[in-house]
Amino acid sequence: MFLPNWQPICRNLPREMEYANIFFIHDWHFGSELFDNKKWEKFKRKVLNDDHSFVCWIGDMMENAIPGSKSDPLLQKLSPFEQKEMFIENLIDFGDKTISVVTGNHEYNRTTKVCGLYPVYDACERAGIGDRYRDIIAFINLGIGVSKKDPKNKQVHYFGQTQHKAKDCKAYGTSDFTDGIDWFAFGHDHRPGDNPRAKLVFDRQNNVIYKRNVENIDCGSGCVFGGYGAQNACRPQSDKMYMLTLFSGEKQLESRGFYV
Repeated sequence: MFLPNWQPICRNLPREMEYANIFFIHDWHFGSELFDNKKWEKFKRKVLNDDHSFVCWIGDMMENAIPGSKSDPLLQKLSPFEQKEMFIENLIDFGDKTISVVTGNHEYNRTTKVCGLYPVYDACERAGIGDRYRDIIAFINLGIGVSKKDPKNKQVHYFGQTQHKAKDCKAYGTSDFTDGIDWFAFGHDHRPGDNPRAKLVFDRQNNVIYKRNVENIDCGSGCVFGGYGAQNACRPQSDKMYMLTLFSGEKQLESRGFYV
């Protein structure tokens, strides 16, 4: 039906591009009473008006409330069908700026698990980007600009991983499960944070130990506070969001927080 999670998404951006800004989009919950349309349109303009901007969609774009879920189906402002149509329209608007798309628990644990439907996959197919969809995890190989080491033939390549739900504990995090990645982005808990991690690598060929850094970004949420978060006495989430800049020439990453 669709490409397996383990098949990387490979994309080479234009060689003349000196840098790329990667934005991580998730947890906006289209159709929810907590969806902030004004904030979404402002964020959308920010990305679409920047020729260097690209996006990774990381789930829970739709509220998709069903009976028995934490969300209240009767409080949805749009039906699940209308939510999917809204998602499709936005995928089309972002067009070739989309690098990857994965599901969140509001899609997978609801219509997928309950009735075998794949609304995010359907949306990607309708938008003409089915090859950029992955079910749960996306592995990404992104080439940018040109490499100083071999400017005629090679680009600088960055390797990333996205998934909706992850752990970032003191001793380990989900980003530690994959060797070779330069960045890892997730969400789900609506608690934005830039928490870089590092690991020691044994280079067996050269018999040396070196440290490898991994950008580890929890991207936050676009929703206003309320709903079952307030009912469960959770604290309001910060409105901060994050983007990751990847540079041409030689491998260099910069994460940046911002408010919309």
